[in-house]
Amino acid sequence: MRTVLCLILSLVFYFYVSAQDLPVSHFTIEGNSPLILRNSVLMGPQQIGWQTGVGKLVSQNIKQINRRSGKKKMFFKDRIVWSTLGYYYHKDLHSNLYLTIDYSFLKKYKRGYYRDFTTIAGISRTFINSTVYTVDDNGKVDQKKMAGDWRLATGLSYGYGKNFDKNQFHSLKNIYLKVNCMILYPNFRFIALKPSVMIGLDFNLLSKKYPYHHQNTIIKR
Repeated sequence: MRTVLCLILSLVFYFYVSAQDLPVSHFTIEGNSPLILRNSVLMGPQQIGWQTGVGKLVSQNIKQINRRSGKKKMFFKDRIVWSTLGYYYHKDLHSNLYLTIDYSFLKKYKRGYYRDFTTIAGISRTFINSTVYTVDDNGKVDQKKMAGDWRLATGLSYGYGKNFDKNQFHSLKNIYLKVNCMILYPNFRFIALKPSVMIGLDFNLLSKKYPYHHQNTIIKR
C-alpha cells in the first residue's frame, strides 16, 4: 500500500513540474482605432428592434503562456465602454426608446474568434402602441398623446463573434451573435424581462492605428 501511495505521489509531482510554464517576455501591441461603431438588429418574442452605439477600448490585458514543449498560448482580454441608443417595437404592447451605458468583457481566441459578456445600465421611454384616453373628475374624456412611462433599463448580454482586425479589414471590425436580456423597472409585474437575439456588425471609425492601453502579464504555473 505504501509503495502504491509513493508511486501516485511521484506521478503527481512529475506532472506538476512538467506542466510549469516559463515566464512571459514583455511585449507591446498595436491595433486599429480605439473608437468603434456598433449596429445591431434585435429579434425577440413579438418584438423587433435596432440599436447603434459608439465604443472605446479602455484596456487590454495580454496573457501568453509558454509551454516547455515549445508551444505558446496567447489570450487577449479587452474591456470596452459603449454609449448605446436603441429602439424596439413590441406587438400589442409598446414601443421603447432607450439610452444605455454598456461595459463589455471580451476574451479573444485563435483565428480572431472571441466571446463577449456585456452589462447594461440606462434609461428608457416606452410609448403605448394603442390610443389612450383619460377621464377627469368631471367625466371629461381627453386623448392622451405620447402615452407611456420612463423606466430604468438594465440587463445582460452574452455571445460569440469573429474579429477581422488581423486580416487588415480597415472598416469591418467584428461580426457577432448574442443573447440579450433587457430588464425594465418599474413595471406592473414589478420588472419586465425582454429577451432577444442580437445580430450585429462593428466598424472601426478610423483606419489610422493608435496604440492600445495594455497590460502585460507574466504567468507562472
